[in-house]
Amino acid sequence: RTPISAFYPLVMALMLVVGLFIGHGIGHPERPLPVIFSTRGTSANEKVGQVLDLIDRQYVDPVEKEALVDEVLQDLLQQLDPHSYYISAAELRAAQEPLEGSFEGIGVEFAIQRDTIVVVAPVEGGPSEALGIRSGDRILQADNVPLAGVGITNREVMDNLRGPGGSEVKVTLLRPGRKAPFDVTITRGKVPITSVAAAILTPDSTGYIKLVRFARTTHEEFLQAADDLLSRGMKRLVLDLRGNGGGYLNSAIDLADEFLPEGRMIVYTEGRHSPRRDFRSSDRGLLEDMPLAVLIDEGSASASEILAGAVQDNDRGLVVGRRTFGKGLVQEHVDLPDQSAVRLTTA
Repeated sequence: RTPISAFYPLVMALMLVVGLFIGHGIGHPERPLPVIFSTRGTSANEKVGQVLDLIDRQYVDPVEKEALVDEVLQDLLQQLDPHSYYISAAELRAAQEPLEGSFEGIGVEFAIQRDTIVVVAPVEGGPSEALGIRSGDRILQADNVPLAGVGITNREVMDNLRGPGGSEVKVTLLRPGRKAPFDVTITRGKVPITSVAAAILTPDSTGYIKLVRFARTTHEEFLQAADDLLSRGMKRLVLDLRGNGGGYLNSAIDLADEFLPEGRMIVYTEGRHSPRRDFRSSDRGLLEDMPLAVLIDEGSASASEILAGAVQDNDRGLVVGRRTFGKGLVQEHVDLPDQSAVRLTTA
């Protein structure tokens, strides 16, 4: 007779196999064995969809799918260039306020360059301008929260800098020419949103108009200011674009049209999927014969550079100041069904 101990290895092996099957049933109740799908031959769009679906169905913890998609889209657009980005519905409303509505905050226009927040220009009449914040300042922290580093987004910047009027935020800045960062405590307040910050006529009949942005209403505001100065005897004009961080392309084109005779090139745009498009002046210029000087500085960007460039290239006036910010790209705004949007550099 065979000793019973001789069967122990066989019994233990059988119990192990049974245990594995029972364990799998407990760990994955009423769920088939996971299928490892192949992405061979699938498009990039299908691959992303498959991965999101896999996460939704099989990831160990609950996932907020919409928030995850927002993060993926932000990271995706950041790989292209500093000016292309995805913006959620809430961010979009906040971003449009300076061009279309009113808002409260510290009052700076900024750009993300190489994972650093750069002040393009303080908003004329806003809290930051009053404290001497300048174009070119780097924002490192807000209330000790780092705002510099790989992956920083517009949303993070706005969430940390905006707030109700009267609240304070301690901002850490690094200024070109200074070795060490320094702190500034800013009291948030109402940020003016009009495009024309000043319209003055000097005793020698020189008109002065300062534009602080190119919003939807900028052309109309400018015409009102120019008409008023003309009615008071303006004989020459100084147009101040210093610190103007830009805005809508069409607003810059409309303003340039007021200074140029018919048929002159204002700007052209061209991209990989956008054939060359020329924008030329019409015959309706209000100030075609008005002696003109344009003031610029390192805070003059985008639409400001288009207007100043059109004046210079057509030898229409004198452009005076320092080298401008250097943004010669056009972003197309594409609304998505959930009221979020993509701003994509197309030309």
